[in-house]
Amino acid sequence: MLKYNSYFANTLYTMNIPRLYSDDGNEIAKSYVSVKHRIGGKTDNSFYANRTYTLNKGEYEYSLKFNEAGEFYVGFGFSINGTSYSFGQVVNVLSDNCDVTITFVTDNDHPFSDGLLERTVTYNLSNNINVLNEKEFAGNDILFGWTQYIGRNATSKDVVKNGIDNFISRYNSQNVTLYAIWDGGISVTAKSEGNDDRVKHYFRDSSSGYYVIDLSVYKVYAPAGSVLAGWTGGLLGDGVKNGKIYLNEVSDDSDYFTINAVYKKLLTVKYSINTAYSASVIRNESVIEGNGLESNRTVVAKTGYTFKGWFVQGDESRTVIDLSTYKFTKDTVLVAVFTGSEGNEVW
Repeated sequence: MLKYNSYFANTLYTMNIPRLYSDDGNEIAKSYVSVKHRIGGKTDNSFYANRTYTLNKGEYEYSLKFNEAGEFYVGFGFSINGTSYSFGQVVNVLSDNCDVTITFVTDNDHPFSDGLLERTVTYNLSNNINVLNEKEFAGNDILFGWTQYIGRNATSKDVVKNGIDNFISRYNSQNVTLYAIWDGGISVTAKSEGNDDRVKHYFRDSSSGYYVIDLSVYKVYAPAGSVLAGWTGGLLGDGVKNGKIYLNEVSDDSDYFTINAVYKKLLTVKYSINTAYSASVIRNESVIEGNGLESNRTVVAKTGYTFKGWFVQGDESRTVIDLSTYKFTKDTVLVAVFTGSEGNEVW
């Protein structure tokens, strides 16, 4: 029933209530948990013994706290038709201020400064417990943290990086082994106009639990008359992406970490305003292919005329367009349209 390597005083432990059922699913046995304090290998029958632990029974589980260090016997049993069946185990409860050890294990590529691959450090639970950092190693690689489990990587949730403020509840052991996790990072190559810009991203630079690929950091070499529309390929898939991309996986495939620039033409928008109807002047503007203007454009009409809007030069119907939604696909000349005092349109 007890499952941990070590037990500590003043720590709350829970245990499922033992149950015994018949083949048809009915509970046929009453179960119990008992605790005895021991001194010198024998049961402590003194009045003080019951103060050395706190045992409570809930609907589905027992909660147990040892109020001091020492030797205890924890028993479990069933009572069936007046006959009791029991078993138990002796538990040596440690002080919650005792010494503990952590054995730090690294790999052949990242030995400690003394050339060894293991180092055991003793800590006292009454003091801060700080794990070893990069200064203890011979190389310059980035140490991400430490884990109890072999084969984990920087995305694992159980990794500790600096201090351990919950040693007992985290490990439930007096002697712990932790394995180094090295943050090798991921190198993403951005290709544009025959140029490569390679940037390395590290997991530890993010607090989100992912590798964060900021696409805005890459150098862009755009052909004349074009601008960057975004990036595609590799980890981005077939779509065109901008902004930040979040990854929680690492691949050995170099193509996966190669992205390619996508360009759009930089178009010119010109404004044709007849000076007979307005003295306003609007300079030529540049707009990315497929985009619109950030705001509308208006002009001040001369007396006797009212500005109505714009139509695209070459449109024989002279349909006034809505500049707030219009998207440009080529170089364009916009012609100003006015309404005269008699309601006639002029341009």
